[in-house]
Amino acid sequence: MKRILVMLAALVIVAIPVAVPIALFVTKEEASCYPKRNGSMMCYTEHPSDQHRWYATKTDYAYLTGLNDTNASEYTIPGCQPVMLYMYARHSVRFPDFVDLVNMSEILHRVRNWTLEAADQGKTKLCKKDIEELRHWEQRYKFNDAAQETRQGSTDTSMIAERFKKMFPSLFPPVYSDQDYKLGYSDRERTNQTLQAFLQVIFDKEELSKIEYPPGDIELVSFHKNCERKLWPNHTKPKRELFEEPEKFRRSLIVQRFLRNLQTTLGIEDKELSYHEANLIAIECALSYAAYGKSPWCAVFSNDDLLVSEYDDDIYDFYKDGYGRPLNPKMGCPVVNEVTQLFNDAANKPKEHHYKSVLYFTHSRDFKKLLGSFDLFIGDDRLTAVCMLFSDGYCTKEVRNRIWRDSTFSPYSAQLVFILFQCGETYKVLSLLNEKPVKLPRCAYHANDFLCDLREFYSKYRVKNCDINKICTPSAIYEKWPDTHWEDA
Repeated sequence: MKRILVMLAALVIVAIPVAVPIALFVTKEEASCYPKRNGSMMCYTEHPSDQHRWYATKTDYAYLTGLNDTNASEYTIPGCQPVMLYMYARHSVRFPDFVDLVNMSEILHRVRNWTLEAADQGKTKLCKKDIEELRHWEQRYKFNDAAQETRQGSTDTSMIAERFKKMFPSLFPPVYSDQDYKLGYSDRERTNQTLQAFLQVIFDKEELSKIEYPPGDIELVSFHKNCERKLWPNHTKPKRELFEEPEKFRRSLIVQRFLRNLQTTLGIEDKELSYHEANLIAIECALSYAAYGKSPWCAVFSNDDLLVSEYDDDIYDFYKDGYGRPLNPKMGCPVVNEVTQLFNDAANKPKEHHYKSVLYFTHSRDFKKLLGSFDLFIGDDRLTAVCMLFSDGYCTKEVRNRIWRDSTFSPYSAQLVFILFQCGETYKVLSLLNEKPVKLPRCAYHANDFLCDLREFYSKYRVKNCDINKICTPSAIYEKWPDTHWEDA
């Protein structure tokens, strides 16, 4: 036994001189794209358009898509006529929940006071104009605004509705009938508010008064709640601590540097600032930009800081809502089966009456899972933490060019829309993501079009065994990512 212990000790002694330089080298390389804060920050007040605006799920829809008016033309396909539209959309810009509003108010005022004290002593890296903007900052939203749609959110929804009405006028008849329209929203008020903002563009006041809104739906429209309540009876959102990689990222050199850089910028190196608190400041920046077009709190972050914050959101969402948890894409099968069946019925029973438009308004968590159900934005690799020996790191091209990036597909007001077309004796399906055509991976397309044959759409995507009671069982928590040690528990 002593001999074995001596040999093990010798191996450790030999390994340390080799491992430490390698670890230091890897750490240095992985942090090379995110340096320590040196010198003054760019004056945000003078150059607001230069800032990175991809804020993950809090990204502004108009900024991402470039669509900020009501201009649109009728979507025509030679030899084809639109038959039915199926929209699955995320709610528009909304205020934080009550608890977050309370926490944000306390933290923002505390950090603002610290920063102004530091500025008076010449310790901050902010320009004078940015400091003055912070000095005069007042929180614009009130506690009774919690979780509600913002005015800008309603405006964004109205513009989206105007464009869809112009693109597919025959699918939005101006007279309301529950035979032509199927409506749905979740059990949260903001989704109902977004639906109403959309319908106010389609109908006049008289027609709006005829609508009998269904109750909030968590089985189809917000399916993740129906599923996850079976897994975690006391809540519907898996905590970050359940996922190994997001937690490793929070403990990484990159995140520690993020915090240190923010403290240096604000001149508060002597104050304690947690990542949770820093993240709430980033949320204020993103939210106020989407709701009001600006926020003085955006000045405290460099573009490199915001890229770190964005990746922190993405790596958590990848496991919480994306392909990092095999259960996630399976949850959307009720929606997949409804759209495939509705389209199939419309094609096979053309003499019967069918919906013109199905309009559902939901949340980012359901929206991202449904993207997974249709194999959109799937990549070969999972998102991983950084500063792990011999692992992919934050500064790699794989991270910078990652396919799973909330900012690119799940901003406020995001929508996945399917339109069924009759083209002579055949039926085709057009898929739109945020008003732009996309190709579904399981469909075969001609080189220059985005039309999937309905028979293929139905056969390739319809789920034969879509039983949420069997899919969402405790054993699903332990399903592993293919070919890795990771498991979500």
